[in-house]
Amino acid sequence: MILMISKYAVFCTVVERGSFTAAAAALNYSQSAVSQAVKALEQELGATLISRETHRLTLTRDGEGYLPYIQEIAAAEARLGRKRTELLQLENSEIRLGTFTSVSRTYLPQRIKAFTAQYPGVRFVMRQSEYDEIAQWLYDGQIDLGFTNPDAVLPPGHRLLYEDRMVAVLPKEHPLANAPEISLHDLAAEPFLMLDEGGFSTVLRAFQAEHLTPDVRFRVYDDYTILAMVQQGLGNSILYERVAVGFEHQVAVVPLQNAPRRPVALTWKNWDTLTYAARNFARFLLSEQDGAGGAGGQRLSGDSAAANGEMC
Repeated sequence: MILMISKYAVFCTVVERGSFTAAAAALNYSQSAVSQAVKALEQELGATLISRETHRLTLTRDGEGYLPYIQEIAAAEARLGRKRTELLQLENSEIRLGTFTSVSRTYLPQRIKAFTAQYPGVRFVMRQSEYDEIAQWLYDGQIDLGFTNPDAVLPPGHRLLYEDRMVAVLPKEHPLANAPEISLHDLAAEPFLMLDEGGFSTVLRAFQAEHLTPDVRFRVYDDYTILAMVQQGLGNSILYERVAVGFEHQVAVVPLQNAPRRPVALTWKNWDTLTYAARNFARFLLSEQDGAGGAGGQRLSGDSAAANGEMC
C-alpha cells in the first residue's frame, strides 16, 4: 500500500527544493497538489508561511518560526513510516539458527527475548550441532545464520562475538577440587572426558601444544552429559566457563593455567541474500558488540562490512 505524504513533509520538500515546481517533481505530485497541501497547512496554523509575491520562494517570518517544528513533525512521521514497514516485513517471519550448546544456553536466550519484544511476529528455529555441520547447513541454505568457532571453520561472512575461556571440571571430592589453579599436566594422567567438538578440538589442541596426551575414556558431544559424568566420578574434563558456571554445587570448577580460549563468531553465507528478518537479527547482535567495543567489535571479513549499517 502506498502512503500519501503529509502536508508537513510536502512543506519541508518545498523549502528544501526552493520551489513548488521542483518539489512537485521530487514527490511525483502535480504542482497544484503541492500548492494545496501548503495552503492546507497554512489554514491549520492560521498563518502565511511562504511569500508568493516574488518569483523566488521565501519564507515569511511566521514560516521561519514554524519551520523547525514542522521539520520535526515530518521527521517523526518518516520514522513512524519506517517502523511500520519494518514491523510489516517482520510479521510471521522465521529465523533459522545453527548453534551449539553454550551459545544456545548462555548467549541467545536473553537476546532472542529482547528482539522478539520489539518484533513479536518473528519466530526462531534453532538446530544444534558441531562446527563443520553448522557450516554445511549454512552453505546448503538450511539455516540463515550460524554460530561457530572461526579457528575451526570460517564461512564467507562472519563477525567475532566473544571469546569463551575454558576451566577444569572435577568431582567435588577430587584432591585438586579446591586448588586456586591447575594445569593441563595435572589432568593428563587421570581419566579424562573429552568434549567432542567435531573435527576441530580446542581441548585436544591445548594438550598437544604442551606435548601431552590425555587419557581419554569417553568422547561426549553434550556439555551437560559431561557435567553429570564428572559428578559421578567417571573422570575429569575441561569445559567452557559459560557452560560450567552455575554447576558449582555439583562439580568443582577450577581455573586453568594458560586457559584455552575459543572465539565464537556469527556467520552467514551471503549478507545480501539474507532474509529481512535474519539480517535485522544479525544487525541486532552486531550492534551490541559494536557498542561494547573491544574484541567483539573486530571485523573478520570484508563481506561483514555490510553488517555495520543501521537497521532498515
